[in-house]
Amino acid sequence: MSQVEMARMTMTAMKVPDFDDDDVAPVAKILLGVGGLVWLLLRKDSFTASNYVTLAGATLVILLALPGMVRTLRKWRVRPFQVFVHRLRGYAAIKTGFSWPAFFLSGLWLLWMRLWRQTAAFWAVTIALRVVEIAVETAPDPVVQLAAQAVMVAAWLGLTLVPGVRGNRWRAQRLAARGYRLVGTIHASTPQAAIQEAAAGHLDEAVRVQP
Repeated sequence: MSQVEMARMTMTAMKVPDFDDDDVAPVAKILLGVGGLVWLLLRKDSFTASNYVTLAGATLVILLALPGMVRTLRKWRVRPFQVFVHRLRGYAAIKTGFSWPAFFLSGLWLLWMRLWRQTAAFWAVTIALRVVEIAVETAPDPVVQLAAQAVMVAAWLGLTLVPGVRGNRWRAQRLAARGYRLVGTIHASTPQAAIQEAAAGHLDEAVRVQP
């Protein structure tokens, strides 16, 4: 199979989602709410009681529309998922690439995903860094203290980056250890959508794994 054919199959597997009124409505509501807030900011010198009502209403509209906006954004963003199957437990899908939840939540995310060894290692390094940080804070030389603090900032950032970069790969390895078999990759907006497409046999032929 040529590279051109493989690329064509990959593009075919990238499903472009269909949008309906339910998808457009939250976007319109948020735009309306933001427009109301901007209008109030322009009239801040002549604020009245009715303006406070408008402010509360615009804020409420934005808050109520946020969940729908998130769903719309997730529907629009098509990403590659690795799809696994287990003969008893069924399908599972894991997004490939960087994991933002793992980056922001780090140790809690590792614990939630039951990655026990990585969780233990993360918290051990966290405690060690905290001990070093306390020692740095008591350093007598200000120059040494400043340099050490810069190193500590880089260390903390690296500690949170590791789960973000490796987290989804660790999850895939855990599934393989539990008896799941990788069947291929599919582009979808959510793990559930990827599983539905995989169950229907719509796997990307360019990366399909033969049993």
